[in-house]
Amino acid sequence: MEFRILGRLEVEIDGLVIQPEGTMLRTLLATLLISNGQPVAKEELFEELWGGSPPGHPDNALHKLVARLRKLLDIRRDTGKLSDRLLTRLPGYQLRVDPEELDAHRFQSLVAQARGMRKTNLLQARDIFDKALSLWRGHALEDVSPGQSCRAVVSHLEESRLTAITDKLEVSLSAGLHADAISELRTLTILHPWHEPFYDLLMTALYRAGRQAEAIESYHQLRARLREELGLEPSLATRNKLHAILKQDNSLLIGAGERVDQVTGQATGGSQNS
Repeated sequence: MEFRILGRLEVEIDGLVIQPEGTMLRTLLATLLISNGQPVAKEELFEELWGGSPPGHPDNALHKLVARLRKLLDIRRDTGKLSDRLLTRLPGYQLRVDPEELDAHRFQSLVAQARGMRKTNLLQARDIFDKALSLWRGHALEDVSPGQSCRAVVSHLEESRLTAITDKLEVSLSAGLHADAISELRTLTILHPWHEPFYDLLMTALYRAGRQAEAIESYHQLRARLREELGLEPSLATRNKLHAILKQDNSLLIGAGERVDQVTGQATGGSQNS
C-alpha cells in the first residue's frame, strides 16, 4: 500500500490508485497520515475537519467518516474483515503506516541521501535530487481543505521542495552544467518570483555561460520587481553576486578553478572559464 500527499491525495492498493471522495474523508486521511503513525485525539480531528463549527453530534459524524475510511483501505481484501490499518486508540484514532509507504517520507529520505552525496559525486547527487523531486505531482495536499495541523505540514513540505530544487541546481552548477540549468532557472524565477536563490543561481549560470549582460539584467529585473511590489531591495548576498559579476571575480567560476569529470561526477584539477 502507498499513500501520496505530494499532490492530490491518493492511496494505491494492490496496484489500484484511489482518490478518496469527499472533502471530509480526504481531510481525515490527511490528518492521520501527517501524524507519523501516532494516535490523533478526537478533539484535534474535530478541529481539522470542522474548525470552530462542528456538527451537532461530532462524535457520530467522525465515527461515520472513520467507517468510510476503513472501508476504503479494505477495498481489495476478500477476507470479509475490515482493514487493521485504522485503529481506535485513545484518545482518538491511529493509522498504521510504514514510513516508506508515504511519498513525503521517501522524498525527505532521498533529499538527505542526495545532500550526503554532494561531496563525492555531483552527478549522482543531482540524479537523486531529480528522483526525489519527481515524487511531486502538484502542491502538497492540493485537494484537501486543511486545518491548522495540515497547513503547517503543507507549508513545511513546500519549503522543503523549494530548498531541494535550489540544492539540485547548485549541484548542477558545481558540476559545470550551467547551460542546462538556465532554462529551468528562468522558469523558476517566474513561478517563484520572491525566491531570491533562484535569481542568484540564474545570474551565476548566465555568467558562466559567457552571458554577463543577461546576468546583470536578471539582477535588475529582480530589483525592479521587489521595489515595485514589496518596497524592498535584493538581499546582501544577491547584491554581492552582482558586484562579483561586474568585477568578473574568479570566485564565480566552477570550483574556483576546478572542473568536474562528467563520468565520475568528481572535481578534478584544471581551469574552467564558463
